[in-house]
Amino acid sequence: MSAGLFTRLAVDGIKKNKKLYIPYIISLAGMVAISYVVYYLVESPAISRMRGATVLYAIMGMGKLVMVVFSCLFLLYTNSFLAKRRNFEFALYNILGMNKKNVVRILLGETLIVGTLGIVFGFAAGILLSKLFELILIKMCGYPADYSFYLDTKSMVMIVIFYAVIMLILYIFSAAKVIINKPIELLRSTNAGEKEPRTNILFAIGGIVILGVAYWYAIRIQDAVESFNIFFIAVIAVIVATYMLFQAGSVFICKVLKKNKKYYYNPRHFVPVSGMIYRMKRNGAGLATICILATMVMVMLGATSSLYIGMNSSIDKMYPTDVYISANSIDSYESWAALDSSELYDKIHSNFEDVKPEDVLFERYEDFIALANEDGVTFLREDQNLMPADVGNYSMVEIAELDDYNKAYNANLSLADDEIFFLPSTAKFEKEVFDIDGLKYKVVGRDESPFYGTDIVRSYRAVVKDIKKLNDYAMSIKAQVTLSAGWGFNTELPDEQIIEKANKLWSDIGMYRVISKAEEKLEFKDMYASLLLLGVFLSIVFMGACAFIIYFKQLTEGYEDASSYKTMRSVGMTVKEIKAGINSQTLITFFSPLALAAVHLAFSAPIVRKLLFLLGLNDLKVFIMSYLICFAAFALFYLLVYKKTVKSYVEIVSQ
Repeated sequence: MSAGLFTRLAVDGIKKNKKLYIPYIISLAGMVAISYVVYYLVESPAISRMRGATVLYAIMGMGKLVMVVFSCLFLLYTNSFLAKRRNFEFALYNILGMNKKNVVRILLGETLIVGTLGIVFGFAAGILLSKLFELILIKMCGYPADYSFYLDTKSMVMIVIFYAVIMLILYIFSAAKVIINKPIELLRSTNAGEKEPRTNILFAIGGIVILGVAYWYAIRIQDAVESFNIFFIAVIAVIVATYMLFQAGSVFICKVLKKNKKYYYNPRHFVPVSGMIYRMKRNGAGLATICILATMVMVMLGATSSLYIGMNSSIDKMYPTDVYISANSIDSYESWAALDSSELYDKIHSNFEDVKPEDVLFERYEDFIALANEDGVTFLREDQNLMPADVGNYSMVEIAELDDYNKAYNANLSLADDEIFFLPSTAKFEKEVFDIDGLKYKVVGRDESPFYGTDIVRSYRAVVKDIKKLNDYAMSIKAQVTLSAGWGFNTELPDEQIIEKANKLWSDIGMYRVISKAEEKLEFKDMYASLLLLGVFLSIVFMGACAFIIYFKQLTEGYEDASSYKTMRSVGMTVKEIKAGINSQTLITFFSPLALAAVHLAFSAPIVRKLLFLLGLNDLKVFIMSYLICFAAFALFYLLVYKKTVKSYVEIVSQ
């Protein structure tokens, strides 16, 4: 047989099954396009000139890893739908006299055509989208647009190799099945259902228990740092429980419906329920995958959009003054106590003429790394290092002196020598006595206001009457402590001048660090914009994957159910009754993943909220609104996919 004949047969096979092949090629092209965009942004010269380029590279690096893993899993999964449909034609070729070697050559031709089309169209879309997303990111970060064109050939070569390897693996799997199985086995596999699965009550109960525990942890955790440690464990638990529930729970529901004779033998329900029972193992896994993808999309978009939208208010709360001067590691308590601000005030005024000494907030404090316990904290000694096992208890403690606190914040707090007052912190301490490595303080009050700061670990902030007592004790046990001070002030100057003058002030002062809110805002904007863009990328990928899984699932089931519906039509079932039956089936199979995803989203909100708190988000209203809008948008998208796939299913079974 000539190569031209193999090519024609391959093209003919693709045309005959265009309902499956066109979406498959589109999904492959989409993966290639998004992969190129992510790789392009890491290599883009325009991005490299941005202030937050390092942050972007780290964030997009995570995106590259996710794309690699997800592309492999998704293409393997969708190829299984395609292969099952094609087995029938390959078996016929074999029965009609074509040997398996030639059948495999046709399969190779189809793989090459599909792979080439997917990669070519993917790069065409990716090249256009990469420049678009680059301009969007630059605009979001506030930089001037760069319209120069750049083609990342290095990334293109890497992507071609990667997806070529995936297509080769898929081809090997499909070819092996053709070679190993007899033609009659391939024919049977096309329409073969699965054995009726047994109802596994323990499996379903196990899923409910695991899900309940994960939910309980998500709403129980109060500590922002602890939420970071628990989050990934909770995610894995929810994924496992979701698969257990859909596989065991869906079988149980179908069998309950089957036992209801009045319901089951209704023409509208007979084919859908009987079909679902015999393919529920695969069906349950598919529904669980859809549910997990839906949850991931809504959580990612809700989290990243709320970070970006709430950025300005978060930064204003984290940095209450326009400029802050930080003096760390002051040599001794005597130097710290005798700190003279007059010379510093002169340098501040020479750079910021609208700032007077009385406008400057001055604070002094002692801070140290500690290990938290149920009674308080213990110092790290000078000869002691933080061990990996201690990371969960790692804490930052910042203690201010009473007189400084009252002056800085115009307060009227009074404390005895052995009393402590807690300021807003990331960690909560509920007991009445706070033990600092044996030095006990009675807790006389707590400021329950939300903490607005840049601490990304557990922290305690408090006020005591006399820092010297604590410092002398720390020195006596050779603890690692630092004496620090800070000056903050506001100015009427525009942001560009604040950044310029703050940097000039830093060079004038030399030994102290000068932080400007305007410059920090640019850093946060770059980070939040990068996170939002990555969230959009991955959401597009997961939404597309969700839509294609639903589509392939419905088409495959449509071909499997076609003969059953043909039999039902021959005994008088109308097209109207077919549509009614399909609606009863899809109501369960389509909207149960969305319903459970909504529950996942609701229970994930507390723990995600605390994680975003570590990144600076402190606007609860923005967070809730972002979550609700993302859910509504995804539900609308899901409904459109539902209508499209049901229409295709009806067309197949009505033929």
